[in-house]
Amino acid sequence: MHEALLKRALELESSPPQDVVAWAVREYAPRLAFACSFGSVSDMMLFDLIARSNRSVAFLYIDTEVLFPETYDLIARVRERYGITPQTLKFRQRPPDELWLTQPDDCCHLRKVAPLKEALAGYQGWITGLRRDQGGGRRHTPIVGWDDVFGLVKVNPMANMTEDEAWAYVREH
Repeated sequence: MHEALLKRALELESSPPQDVVAWAVREYAPRLAFACSFGSVSDMMLFDLIARSNRSVAFLYIDTEVLFPETYDLIARVRERYGITPQTLKFRQRPPDELWLTQPDDCCHLRKVAPLKEALAGYQGWITGLRRDQGGGRRHTPIVGWDDVFGLVKVNPMANMTEDEAWAYVREH
């Protein structure tokens, strides 16, 4: 990791998410994006924090073409509530039907990674809703780090939060 990012990550480690978002906005906006799935409480909390902080952040989501109708309803409600239009990312190469059954990594790359990589090409940083309590490899998610896959700074403001803490924020706001 870049030395300056490692130092910043250590400084922000115990900071609340709103402070991490404010730092990211000061440091990288307008070349900062928030990529979400509209599928978690983390996404909703970050929508609120970012919209309150700075509207020059790009809001991105991937339409895999297999989203639930409720997800599209939620997208419409977010647009209305925050007055923002999340940018829809779609895959260029249509994956074969049911590829996810036989080659889930290839399916994920075609439907998610490739469109996101293309969309993030013009940005210096991106914000995600990853939390350490989500388990697996996410247990070591840094607050701020370098993303080798996308070649930019990755900011995880909620890394040290729990799902219950995120729900408490969403209920309050």
